[in-house]
Amino acid sequence: MKKLLLTLALTIAAATALFAGPVTVEKAQLVAENFWTLNSIGKWTGMVNRTESLGLTDMFLFAKPDGGYVIVAADD
Repeated sequence: MKKLLLTLALTIAAATALFAGPVTVEKAQLVAENFWTLNSIGKWTGMVNRTESLGLTDMFLFAKPDGGYVIVAADD
């Protein structure tokens, strides 16, 4: 039973990875701004850092100079 569940979970994970598309910096920033606006007080004035491995962007890190950050995945 455990092998069946593991196989099923891996199959689903592989299938969803095939449909994942890249996220642009602009789209990621819009997501971060919306998240910040809905969950905090004040306007977003953050900076972006991009984390890469093997030449592919893994995630975007939006940090505010006065504290706080939002991490957005680089694939949808």
